[in-house]
Amino acid sequence: MSIDLPMLDTMYEQLHATVERYPNSTALIYYGTHLSFSQLDDLVNGCAAGLKALGVKKGDRVTICMPNLPQTIAVIYAVNKIGAVCNMLHPLSAASEVKHGVELVKSKVAFCFDISEKAFDGLPVTLICCKTAQFFEKTPVGFVRGKVYLHRTKDKRAPAQVGHKLSWQGFLDGGKAYLKRHGIPPTVGTRDDTAAIMYTGGTTGSPKGVMLSNDAVNHLSFQMFPIAKDVLASDGMLGALPVFHGFGFALCMHTAMCVGMRYALIPRFDPKDCCSMILKEKISLIFSVPAFFEGLLKCGGLKGQDLSFIRLVGSGGDMVSDDLKARMDALLKEGGSNTYLISGYGLTECVTACTMAPPAEKVGTGCVGTPFDGNEMKVVRLGSTEAVLEEDGEICITGPTLMKGYWQDEEETAKVLKRHADGKLWLHTGDIGRIGRDGQLYFKQRLKRVLKVSGYLIYPSVIEERLRCNSLVEDCCVVGVQTASGTKVKAYVVPQRPAKTQTEQELLAEELKRYSSQTLNRWSIPAQVEFLPELPRTKIGKVDFKALEARQS
Repeated sequence: MSIDLPMLDTMYEQLHATVERYPNSTALIYYGTHLSFSQLDDLVNGCAAGLKALGVKKGDRVTICMPNLPQTIAVIYAVNKIGAVCNMLHPLSAASEVKHGVELVKSKVAFCFDISEKAFDGLPVTLICCKTAQFFEKTPVGFVRGKVYLHRTKDKRAPAQVGHKLSWQGFLDGGKAYLKRHGIPPTVGTRDDTAAIMYTGGTTGSPKGVMLSNDAVNHLSFQMFPIAKDVLASDGMLGALPVFHGFGFALCMHTAMCVGMRYALIPRFDPKDCCSMILKEKISLIFSVPAFFEGLLKCGGLKGQDLSFIRLVGSGGDMVSDDLKARMDALLKEGGSNTYLISGYGLTECVTACTMAPPAEKVGTGCVGTPFDGNEMKVVRLGSTEAVLEEDGEICITGPTLMKGYWQDEEETAKVLKRHADGKLWLHTGDIGRIGRDGQLYFKQRLKRVLKVSGYLIYPSVIEERLRCNSLVEDCCVVGVQTASGTKVKAYVVPQRPAKTQTEQELLAEELKRYSSQTLNRWSIPAQVEFLPELPRTKIGKVDFKALEARQS
């Protein structure tokens, strides 16, 4: 059954259309709990009423600082239903980050979970506190799971003093009272209304709030349908990617809700939990970042299992190494799946992914495919709008998923959204790539990571790819280091086997330099090599190269 659905005005309207088609089908899976689409819709309506009872109006910003919980999904669609805006914050944000996000958009109502509550301390908001264990299955297994969770998080939880505080049940009780007096709140909103604000470093590095419209989010989900050919409502989508990021919000969550797929919620990435969920629920669509797939492989939970039900596996957010792709492809083939790990490219300023490589076994290093339906892409000379072919330049995108702009930051918006001679508005991504003779886009490097060594442009991702091919290297990240003779290349390496002594480290460093000299030009050979037990990562799971750069200062 191929997907042939009308595109509606708002995110909630897309969900409600699915509710009408498949009321009794499973919408959410949360450990052992299954919620049907009709149960989810009832919960959404109750939340919408609860928000109205708190005085939330169309256009108001509601902060959501929670992991992938059933409450999170219900709140997102409830906020959208009444025409308000989801202000999405990382659930493990520091207090300063929460304060910035709340004050930036002037949010008066916020949702947190057990661990994120303390970050709201002192803020003048109405805070609804949701328990992670609220929807654990009502069985002995669920009871034990809840006790284990409370024990593990006891040192991470702390109360917050805020303007007003409600429990999840207290919030729903307020909604019930509102429903008795006024009935279910009407659905409001237009295609162009801002549905969500997502936070990103943007193309220039400083934190910004990206405004994504209903239309942009809906379009991204619809663009996924032809990629997941003959997708079925009975398919399952893994919900390990957090919904505070466009990747998890639109490509995973909203696509599943549009189609009617089962959406399996994973609030915290645990390889064993993910493997168990994939096998138990026959999850057929899996999207995440490279670190996630490395975790699955190391865990070994899918090794030797029947994986024939897996139909699409995609990675984005960071460069997929040839080695990782080969190992994932081998695992899928051994398990009887006919698919391969495919790479995509995108950024929050266009919701998330805007290209995806063809699901073929062999593609060139760095190949991230062709644009989704409705998108256009070109590579331009740096600092210009002049398109080039088979030449490195800045990647530009236009299409229906472009952001509306950065929240209250017209100056930064104007730097990245530019009107070209063709009359179209193009997003200048700040990323380097080239379009090959085959028409595929080959991603090279984030522009802010390109190094200039002795006058030559050096791409750290190319050096990292070469180093990862060495059997002595588990992972690595390359940065620039300033020396008396100018910028030099430094490689931070996680070795397959720890180099315990200074002598062992020196020998290993010399071996990696020698290896690099066989495949790289002399300016790309690491001048320095430092060994780490693991690489620092951002909250979404990408390698945090900025943290490594900061070690140099």
